[in-house]
Amino acid sequence: MTERIAELAQRLVIGHKSDGRCVYDEQAKCELVKLYRETGVSVAKLARDCGVNANLLTT
Repeated sequence: MTERIAELAQRLVIGHKSDGRCVYDEQAKCELVKLYRETGVSVAKLARDCGVNANLLTT
């Protein structure tokens, strides 16, 4: 599973806006939420491993 998380983390951020905010790949974001729901790993741990805010996974 760690390899899957690492692979998703690499694909997640596809760019940055002019104000510095990240632009996320929609498919990778959906896969990340699906991974969270399937595995039962805490939102905080999964978000930390992927380098994103936990709010990204819960909204």
